[in-house]
Amino acid sequence: MQEVSKIMKTAFVLTYYKAVVCDVLGSEFSDKVSMEFVIEPAKQGAEYMAKIFPPIVPWLKLRDKYFDEVIEKYYAEGYTQVVILGVGFDNRSLRFKDKEINFFEIDYADILGFKKQKYEELKLNSKVNFIPGDYLKINLKKELIKSGLNPDDNILFIWEGNSYYMQEESTNLLILLYEVKKQFYLILLYEVKKVLHYTKKN
Repeated sequence: MQEVSKIMKTAFVLTYYKAVVCDVLGSEFSDKVSMEFVIEPAKQGAEYMAKIFPPIVPWLKLRDKYFDEVIEKYYAEGYTQVVILGVGFDNRSLRFKDKEINFFEIDYADILGFKKQKYEELKLNSKVNFIPGDYLKINLKKELIKSGLNPDDNILFIWEGNSYYMQEESTNLLILLYEVKKQFYLILLYEVKKVLHYTKKN
C-alpha cells in the first residue's frame, strides 16, 4: 500500500467511524463500502478518539444523513450537479447512483487514487468525476468544466468537515465558488476551531 499522508490518515479515521456506526445506530445506517477502506492504524486511532469523545460516532453518521436529505431536497428542485470539496473517502455518489445526479469529487491525488483503485477492485459504479488537487489552488472552474460540469445548470456545493483545518481560507473559498457560478447553493458544516479546543479542555 502507498505511504499514508497526514491528510489521508484523517480520511481513513473518518471512514472507519462510518463503517462501524451501524453497530451504534442500527442497520438503517449501515455503510458496508466504508468497511473496505478500514486499515489497522486508523482503526486504532479512531477507537482511541471514540473513547475520549463517544458521541463522535453517531454524530458523524447523523451528519451524513442530514447532508443526504438536503441533496434529495435540492435534487427534487432540479439540482443534478453536486460538487464535493475535500471529499475524502465519502461514498455519497454510490448512495445516489440511481438518481440522475453528476458528482464531482475534489481532493488530493493520493486520496482519490486510493479511492478509485478500491472502487475498481470492488466493481463499484457511480456517476462520479474525480478531480485531484487542492481546491483552493487549482483553477476550480476550469477543472470542473473539463470534467463535464455545466456552469449554466444548477450547482450544489458540499463543504463537509474541512473548515476546522481552513479557518482563514473560508472567504477565499467563497470567492472561488462565485467564479464558478454567480448563483449557487452551498451546504457546509462550519466548525469553529477555538470553540472546539475550548470544549476539549473543559
